Amino acid sequence: MAIVLNDSANVNYELHWAALRRNGCSSSDVLPTASISPGHLAVNSKPTLKILQPDARGGADYFSKIRGNPVNMDDARDIVSAENVSSATIFPGNTKFDVYGDFFCATNKDGNDDPYHPVVDEPEITAANRIPSRYRNLTSTFYQDAVQDNDSGSDLRIIACNFERDGNGECLSGDDTFYKGKRWVTLTQDMTKWSLEELLHPNPPQPIWDGDFNVLRVDIQEALSATTYCVDRIELREDDRSDGKFLIAYSLTDSDSAGDDVTVSFFYTQTAGATSGGTPITGAQNVKLSANTRTIEFDTASLANGIYYVYGVATDGLNTFTIAAGGRLEVSHTLAADTTNPVLSLSAPTEGREEFRSSGLVVTGFAIDDTQLALVEVLIDSVYAGSFVPSEYNADAHSAHTTFSDASSAGFFQTISLASITDGSHKVTVRACDTNANCVSEERTVTVKAGTDPAPVTRPTLSESKTIPVGESDITLKIAVSKSGTLSGTVKNAMSCGTNMVLKAARSAAALADDDLGVVLKDLGVPQESTLSFSVSGLKGMKVKGGKGKKAKKKAA
Repeated sequence: MAIVLNDSANVNYELHWAALRRNGCSSSDVLPTASISPGHLAVNSKPTLKILQPDARGGADYFSKIRGNPVNMDDARDIVSAENVSSATIFPGNTKFDVYGDFFCATNKDGNDDPYHPVVDEPEITAANRIPSRYRNLTSTFYQDAVQDNDSGSDLRIIACNFERDGNGECLSGDDTFYKGKRWVTLTQDMTKWSLEELLHPNPPQPIWDGDFNVLRVDIQEALSATTYCVDRIELREDDRSDGKFLIAYSLTDSDSAGDDVTVSFFYTQTAGATSGGTPITGAQNVKLSANTRTIEFDTASLANGIYYVYGVATDGLNTFTIAAGGRLEVSHTLAADTTNPVLSLSAPTEGREEFRSSGLVVTGFAIDDTQLALVEVLIDSVYAGSFVPSEYNADAHSAHTTFSDASSAGFFQTISLASITDGSHKVTVRACDTNANCVSEERTVTVKAGTDPAPVTRPTLSESKTIPVGESDITLKIAVSKSGTLSGTVKNAMSCGTNMVLKAARSAAALADDDLGVVLKDLGVPQESTLSFSVSGLKGMKVKGGKGKKAKKKAA
């Protein structure tokens, strides 16, 4: 006899066995004798553990830390050029495909499967223009409005070039298909495991990502048919790093076990991908689900310099779940200690607000760090109530911290359950910590009541929405000189320059053609608009020339 069990938790099953066959024949029904098994069968779900830090994205971002401008698509500086596209536009503080943020959106030309837009393009051969090899974790967040083209394209193609190896700009490229859906996706590539196209690179250099590149392209959509795609951000981060301590952040849940029955322990190892045989982390053994934090301070002061890996083991007494952290942790005792707290701005709840149990506690604001935020936690009367990692667009964070890598994704809007909170006054604490265990918190006192909130907190709306044309045309200059010697004109596609522009003139065409000669008539500055107008007087006897200048030029003549 077969017994099929329902997949239900906390259900005890009694197994009844009966003899249903008799020797010979009988003219009347005989009640079988049932026997009952002495034990019971428990169906129990495993605990769920996620290690949020260290993560695959890594720590400090190259574009933010070295160049002072994160590639978060909030202005035209984030795109060096846009090639083989029929349209290209920057949308700062906008909405695209149901997501708030800053976006670069383009449509590739019909019949051309190679749209591209470098995020690093340094023609000058200098050591300062190289991308240091420690920045090796490439993350892209994008949307493409079509399924992946299996015949002619890829969803994400990485191309890095070097102008020093042979003087001809040697380029390496990898062609990877990561997903097929029409949706927003965030993909992280470990550049030390970068797979090159075999047809183009049968014997690639090793290591591939060696810190000698001064051009980096991330081609999002390659397809023959005209397809629109949007890019939210591109990051190139180093591994998570520790100068003496590192904050492990995690989430732990269990659907059918009590808080004190569920525990988690963390270990470190120098073996990539290992989930056993590691060294126990002090203070991180048998931490209960009922603990009032989801962070562990990992003391790395006694560890030798090197690369380490973290894994966790969760158990509820019946089942065990083991998982490795997604990223590496570099211990380096030569690093300057990071003692700067993250920035936390709490918009809701407001002080003294009435909160209604059925609606929950809405927590909004932003939290950001100059390197990387680990976790935001919410406590009610000093008891853990929930945690999250900020991921939404917040206009205040963006405008106040423009050079931070997470400036366009520092916002949060979270609802915390009040089901177990009694009526009356309660203290709400919101705490934000970075990966170096620097923490900051804000407190509010609220009054909890039964019922539903008649005026619930809603998501903020964007106060500004504008577009900046990026275009792939060269910079063009149109000028006119009056009889009085006053020169006026406009520069089209000025933002394609992305750097300081000057207007020059000379008394001969030969001198004017030489960038080192001629007279600077006017410093036009760094253009903030696509069309730039100017006027200069007192030019009698001077020769001037209008026309086109390449995007790479630093001067308009």
